[in-house]
Amino acid sequence: MSATTAKAIADKAEKTQRITWSKNYTKSQIYAIMTPQFTKPFIDKYFKQQFRTAGKDRKSNQLYHVIETEIWGLSLYPLDWKGEYEPKKPTVTHFVKNGKAYLYISQYHVNEMSGNKTTTICFYKSGTKWLVYDHQVKYNQRK
Repeated sequence: MSATTAKAIADKAEKTQRITWSKNYTKSQIYAIMTPQFTKPFIDKYFKQQFRTAGKDRKSNQLYHVIETEIWGLSLYPLDWKGEYEPKKPTVTHFVKNGKAYLYISQYHVNEMSGNKTTTICFYKSGTKWLVYDHQVKYNQRK
């Protein structure tokens, strides 16, 4: 798989997830926004970990908003495809296992405040769509 194709897949997922940061939504709205790009188990975890209650709408439905201090937990960390801010561009790993296609996009991020880390966005192909099923963050040990 080319880096251009992988970038388009990752950018679409990141853009979709960031919509959930823009305002208050009901739980069903959050799921509807994310379902085209993410698996339900991922959305379940993301919702549980990343959202707080935020009042009610005109129909008394509970609204939720992303917890601002926890924005990176399961939120997709931005990828620097041009190599402007990170020491290396993302790596793309595409493989088939047990008849299912997978795509892993990883990047090493330098951050003096929170520590250097490698993030990996994990996709699998479902029909014609690539769905995020995991977002892994591995922190490097400080010496």
